[in-house]
Formats: sequence, C-alpha cells, structure tokens
Amino acid sequence: MQIKIGLKIVLAVVVFSALIIGLTSIFAFNFYQSSIIDQMELTGQQFARTIKTSLNHNMMNNQYDSVRHTIAAIGKQEGIAKVRLFTVQGQIFYSSKIKEVGKSYPMDSLECMVCHVNDKLEAPKLEQRTKIFEAEDGITYLGIFDPINNEKGCYTADCHYHSSESKILGVLDVVIPLESMQERIKTGSIRTAAFAILAIIILSFVTLLVVRILVLLPIRKLVAATGRVAKGEWTDPISGGRQDEMGDLIRSFNRMQETLKVSQRQLVLSGKLASVGKLAAGVAHEINNPLTGILTFAEDLLDESEEDDPKREDYLVIKRESIRCRQIVRNLLDFARQDKPQISSVDVNEVLKRTITLIERLAQFQNCVIETSLQPNLPLVRGDAGQLQQIYLNLLINSAEAMPEGGKITIKSIHGRRNPLITTTVTDTGIGMSEEEKRRIFEPFYSTKKGKTQGLGLAVTWGILEQHGGSIDVESEVDKGTKFTVRLPAYRTKIRKK
Repeated sequence: MQIKIGLKIVLAVVVFSALIIGLTSIFAFNFYQSSIIDQMELTGQQFARTIKTSLNHNMMNNQYDSVRHTIAAIGKQEGIAKVRLFTVQGQIFYSSKIKEVGKSYPMDSLECMVCHVNDKLEAPKLEQRTKIFEAEDGITYLGIFDPINNEKGCYTADCHYHSSESKILGVLDVVIPLESMQERIKTGSIRTAAFAILAIIILSFVTLLVVRILVLLPIRKLVAATGRVAKGEWTDPISGGRQDEMGDLIRSFNRMQETLKVSQRQLVLSGKLASVGKLAAGVAHEINNPLTGILTFAEDLLDESEEDDPKREDYLVIKRESIRCRQIVRNLLDFARQDKPQISSVDVNEVLKRTITLIERLAQFQNCVIETSLQPNLPLVRGDAGQLQQIYLNLLINSAEAMPEGGKITIKSIHGRRNPLITTTVTDTGIGMSEEEKRRIFEPFYSTKKGKTQGLGLAVTWGILEQHGGSIDVESEVDKGTKFTVRLPAYRTKIRKK
C-alpha cells in the first residue's frame, strides 16, 4: 500500500513532536513535583523552628504542663498529623498523641537514626532533617526532625541537670500528611498530560494544514500536469510559484513544458522539412525540363507574333507565369539542396554589416529607418558566411514587407560574459502576427503575405540555423511589431584590433 508523502511528513512531525513534548512534559512535571516537595520541606522546617522557639521559654522555666498543652494544641491544627518531643535515648517525652508518651524507639529506627549515626550522637545535616515515608495506614507523610541543642542557657541554669558535654538534649518531630500535596501533584500531572496531548493535536493539525497548502496542493498540481504531459497534452503554466524550493520546482516544470513544446515543434518542423525537401527535390527536377520547354515555346511565339496580334498578350502571360514558376522551382531546389556549408570562422557583426549594405538601396527599404546596436569584439562563430548572410537577409526582407507604409528596423548583437551563445535580434514596428501565425511561421509554404511569397524564406532560415547548431525564436503582437531572435554558438574570442 502506497503511503502519501503528506501523511509521512505529518506522521514524522507528530512522532518527533510527541517525543519532544513528552520529554519536556516529564521534565516539567518532575521539576514541578520537586519544587512542591522542596517547598513543603522548607515550610515544615520553618514551622518546626517556630514550634521549638515557642517551647523554649516554657522548657527553660520547667513549665512542663504548658509544653504539653502547646504541643497538643499544635497537633490538633489542620495539616498536622502529630508533634512529638524525643529524648536522646529515643523515648517520647511529649506528644500530641497522648498514648505515645513514654514510648521508646530503638536506635536503628527512622526517628533515632537522624541523630544516632555509627553509634555516635551528633546533630543531623540540614538535608537529613526531613524524611518522606509511608506509614502503616498507607498515607505518605513528611517528617521534620529538628534537634534541640544543649545551649549554654540549659547547662548553666540552676534548675537544669544537663551536662555541658551533651550536645543534643532531644529531637522535635513534626509529622505532616502529604495527601494535599499528592493531590496537587496528581492534578498537575493530569494538566501536564492534557496540555501535552492538546499541544500534539494542535501541532498535528497545523502541520497537516501547512503541509497541505505548501506541499500537497502544489505536488497534486504537478502530478496532474505531468500526467497530462505524459499523454501528449499541454497544460497551462502552473501558478503559485512562491520564492522557495516548491516554487523553484513549479517554475522548472513550466520551463520544461515550454522547452518540450519548442522541441516538439522543432521535431515536427524538422520532419516536415525533411519530407518536403525530398519531395521538392524530386518535383523540381521533374517539372524543370517541361517548364523550360514551355518558356522556350512561349518566347518563340512571342517573337513571331505581330505587335497588333490579339494573342500576343496571352503569350506574355504564359512567359511571365513560366518565369514565375521557374523561380519557384529554383527556390524549391535551394530549399531541398543538401550541400554542406563552407565552414570557416565568421564575425557575425561583419555579416550583419554586409547584409545591411546589400539591402539599404532596395526599393522596399526606402521608407524604413535601420538602426544598429552591434556589441564590439564579439566571439567568432563557425559557419558558412554566405548562408548566415542569407538568414539575416530573409529576416530583414520580412521586416520590410511587414511595414508597407514604412517604419523602423532595429538590429542588435549581444554576447554576455561566459555565455556560450551569440544573440542577434531583428525587430520591426510592422503589422505583427497572431498566435496562430507565430506557431506556423517556420513551416514551409506557409506565408502571412496572402500568396505574395512562396513561404520558404523562414523555413530555409530554420534549416540553415539547424545545420549551424543555432536556433531562432519569434515574439510578435498584432499592430505592434515583430522581433526575431537568432542564437549561434560562439567559437572563440575575437582578437581585438590594434
């Protein structure tokens, strides 16, 4: 089963996000739990010191009943499980639970191990004064053990009997149930999990939406377009070319399709040219001899006829049309001729200058203004100078014929640095062409002059350029003019003249 790329991306993002969010949530929850426990321990220690301070006066004055009542009152407060006062021997001297008074604990019990370490009696470190444990009733408690040190006021008082060598007189034990804290932790864990799940859902939805807009929709357009192109059908250029990789892909596809269109037209036209060339060569040779005979007899009849002969006008028509047919045959032979070009190093600018010199005195160019912009020091090209001149001659004649009332012809030659092609353009301000005419302009025997020409000029131009490894494009708008662009491969850099 094929899994779509969009689903793969979403699944990858969701899995990665779930992993990151999960780890972050666990870290945040553990930090939250540790913070609560630390706060509880700090609060418990402060509470224990407050109790010890409040009992200090009563104990210094041997007011044991007051000590007992104070401990009992504190033990009844909400959030306090019990308050006890241990002797160094592990006996409960005071307790908010009356039944525990007098009870003794062994030295290895939790209550005694705080001060009795390795059979030595010493004050516990600060981090050892709190313990979290689970009692027999299944409830978790926080125990705060605060030692009662043998201060100077204790062993110097007349009413006390403690030796100055004793460091610890007892331990105050405050036990706090952690049910409320556990409830807070449970609530926090539920909220953290809910937030993580909600974040994953939102992120998945946003990811799916973004992937759909930025990836899936353009890909669907590309898949549909490539499918049609594969069937030989052309599509309109795909829109949505953003400035990113997907936009680059769409623009590349559009350029590829345009290139394929041009290549297909070139292949079709090349096939037509090849077929027409072979046919033209055969037809031209077949009709050339009979046509010469017709022209000869027409000239003989014309010579033998009198000036007032009514048939003389018919003889003139026969001669004129025979000459016209012979010219068409010659054009066909030129079109079909397969002679190899005389290859040499050619300066395109020199070819253009010679062509301009050749046509500037012709009648159809008298109302035309010719402007040139030739880039100096162009690289040379490898080709037949005569055939290249024929290319530009055909283009210039077409431009002049497209401007019967006169206009401007602009000729340019361009070569960019590191560009393997030399570009020349011939632009006119004539009547222009429609889209249909532009598609067929290079087909043999197709003409936009409504029968005034044989329609072979641009076909011959195409063939010459194909032999020289070049190409030709046309841009045109009706009533705005036409621009022909010729590209030829550069051969080597032209040597500057000193």
